[in-house]
Amino acid sequence: MARRPVVLVTGASGEMGHGLITRLADLGTFDILALDIRPLDPELSRHCAAIQVGDILDRHLLDRLRSEFEISVVFHLAALLSTRAEFVPETAHEVNVEGTLGLFRLAVEEGRSHGRPVRFLFPSSIAVYGLPDLDTKRKAGRVVEQEWLLPVTMYGCNKLYCEHLGRYFARHYRQLAAQSEGSGLDFRAIRFPGLISAFTVPSGGTSDYAPEMIHAAAQGRHDPRGRPGPPLRLLRARGHTHPVHGDAGRHQRPARPAGRPHGVVDDLGVQRRGLQPERGRAGRAGPPGLRRGRDRLRS
Repeated sequence: MARRPVVLVTGASGEMGHGLITRLADLGTFDILALDIRPLDPELSRHCAAIQVGDILDRHLLDRLRSEFEISVVFHLAALLSTRAEFVPETAHEVNVEGTLGLFRLAVEEGRSHGRPVRFLFPSSIAVYGLPDLDTKRKAGRVVEQEWLLPVTMYGCNKLYCEHLGRYFARHYRQLAAQSEGSGLDFRAIRFPGLISAFTVPSGGTSDYAPEMIHAAAQGRHDPRGRPGPPLRLLRARGHTHPVHGDAGRHQRPARPAGRPHGVVDDLGVQRRGLQPERGRAGRAGPPGLRRGRDRLRS
């Protein structure tokens, strides 16, 4: 029996996955196979051709997916995020690195089976950068891609290592084999700043303090986790590019606005100009907690 052609989205119910699946469904070009450790909400599920609840560390699960589906693109969004990763760094390494390695293997096998490279899109992070103190940061000024790659969090270490693994699999995989045919992997990574979403519940990222405050206010409760000290700042990129979904069906490289940083992708469902708690993009309502508390927000 022929396998069903799909694109695979891991971490499908997360902040990026929610917006990405909605956008891919709007394009109407791909059938979506969603993989997450938690069930998807019904609104998101209706956009997917197939849904699998499971762990990216489960190799038997990945083998079964390969037996049922022909995977041409992998959007690997699943991860243990920055704040949570600091409490369980060993587990974070297992999920973020070993999980990614397993998906690289899946992509390599898929590429060889259908004779064309599998595109593997990986959201990295500005957590890969690290400067020792604020004075050094001020003196450094604008940091370019290859500078200050000295992460100070487990999440940043994981992301940087996976960037290198992706480059290895794409360019040097089994390079000493007698007949090296390449890996069949087309790896692409973007270093995102802090991302927040109007449609999902925060899940342990450093920048989640912002949506957590909105959710707490909407539900009429006080969030006691704040503490005295310097203010936390959420990066809001003013420019934007379309490299996550835009290259899924074509190979041109999107232009980057001159003098602008790599930005947050509007089509991932991220509100660049601030959260909209009552109505989301394309008129969709936000999470239940926000809808119930909108009268409180107005007042």
